[in-house]
Amino acid sequence: MSPKMRAEYAQQQRERILDAAYDLFAEQGYQRTTMRRLASRMGMTTGVLYTYFASKDEIIHALAERSSRHSAQLLEVLSQKETMKEALQALFEMLTDHRQQDRLHKGARANINLLSEATSRESLRKEASELYHETATVFMRLAQAAAKRREFAAGVEPAAAATLLRALFLGLQTERILLADADVGEHLSAISNTLLRNVWSSGKESA
Repeated sequence: MSPKMRAEYAQQQRERILDAAYDLFAEQGYQRTTMRRLASRMGMTTGVLYTYFASKDEIIHALAERSSRHSAQLLEVLSQKETMKEALQALFEMLTDHRQQDRLHKGARANINLLSEATSRESLRKEASELYHETATVFMRLAQAAAKRREFAAGVEPAAAATLLRALFLGLQTERILLADADVGEHLSAISNTLLRNVWSSGKESA
């Protein structure tokens, strides 16, 4: 096997390990997930697992970096919309896409578990904080761009709008986990039609 092929194989294995770790974190939480359990899930020995990641904290850091890349990709998709209202509509559609519900549920559970563990484990607090700030950055950039386009009604501060949207996003993630029968789509529609109605300027109201 050539050096290039070995490097590609190693990267593929790392991604597979990260996927398995993400699943375990979502299912069992960060504290109960051990390197031994992860190795068992992967069908490999712990010795082989340690050749790819030196510790569980290193895996968490790698997952945080991957989450950061995903946030950047999401921002890129949303920033291509002509208005913030259209960007939010695209985000709402992503959150209610029935084909993606298993992935969304797993992601929400993993994120909630991370935030919960971070309240008592200093080693996780940095990763949880980075995840939180990545989400905040996405909404803040969208709000700042919307302000430049004068999409907001008079008196609406971009930072306040971004904070509101971030809180709604995180709250809906929690609701997805705690309330199995919650209709996220219905709630998003209500949010869009009522809570956010007075955010937009009259010129963008029909956007």
